[in-house]
Amino acid sequence: AIAGHNGVPHNHNDIGSFILHRGDKLWLTDPGGPVYSRKTFGPNRYDIIFCNSRGHSVPVVNGQLQQPGARFRGKIKVVGLNTPGPKSAVVDMTRGYSKGTVESLTREFILDPDANRLKITDSYRFARKPRSIEEVFITFEQVTVSKGGRSVQIGPGNKGVQITAKAKGRFSVKSLIEESKEGRSDQTIQRISFTPTDRAREMTLTFVIQ
Repeated sequence: AIAGHNGVPHNHNDIGSFILHRGDKLWLTDPGGPVYSRKTFGPNRYDIIFCNSRGHSVPVVNGQLQQPGARFRGKIKVVGLNTPGPKSAVVDMTRGYSKGTVESLTREFILDPDANRLKITDSYRFARKPRSIEEVFITFEQVTVSKGGRSVQIGPGNKGVQITAKAKGRFSVKSLIEESKEGRSDQTIQRISFTPTDRAREMTLTFVIQ
């Protein structure tokens, strides 16, 4: 999981993004960089899925993506990284978005290494009830949405990982075929999104990956 700011060289807007590795596979991934072109370093750089936050495992809030520039930043605090037992990290993502998008947004990761389970909780506070929230998970692997849309299976059931939402809502998945061609010739970004049924000024969305 990363924080930092969106003004570093070769920047991608990815505060709060993360990758998940299990066994011999990277099941949730950072899509990497685009193929370098005039567009990559021009005014339309953040139209590229590999550079903007739509192509990373971060929320889209009220239709707003994270913005580029050093003033759009996050902080990370990690506990228990090099000790036995559960490990946790908290990323403050509030300032990754334009002012007024969200009053507070923190993402907590709790990894239980004995159970091979990762719990992710996004906690939101808004000035007013949000119009929309989209939680996003990025992979290059095959995705199957469960009946009812409360969970997704990434990869085969006996080897991959499953994401389950603890809130009411629905998962969906979209293959970004054309957009992926700006950075990959042999892989297609699978963009998993979860839309909660209920929204409020203060809310938490929790996901379990196992």
